[in-house]
Amino acid sequence: GELLPEDLAREVQEETGLKVLTMGRLVYIMQCHDRSSDSQTLAFVFEVDQWRGDLRVDDPDNLILKTDFLSVDEATKKLQTLPWRYMRDPLIAYLHNEMPLGSVWIYRDEEVVAKF
Repeated sequence: GELLPEDLAREVQEETGLKVLTMGRLVYIMQCHDRSSDSQTLAFVFEVDQWRGDLRVDDPDNLILKTDFLSVDEATKKLQTLPWRYMRDPLIAYLHNEMPLGSVWIYRDEEVVAKF
């Protein structure tokens, strides 16, 4: 029942301890259909223009182990270790200005079906 700005603020606070003050531009939308589990993932990724607080893990699901600010090179190296293309590729493309803001990435079973 959350709107996108509410969801963004909650997720950022849970995973980093930071309070989002100003939501930025839409970076990309990603959709992935996993046929083996017949599940869909739909993600809207935004920039965060302003925040306050100190980095700390506050994840109620205990999935986040550490938070940190990284350089683009460091972030790219870490992202390249992710086994899921649908999580990895759009973020790396964004960090390297390889796709325009507001891009849409569509995957089926880890294969890109379309990107625009």
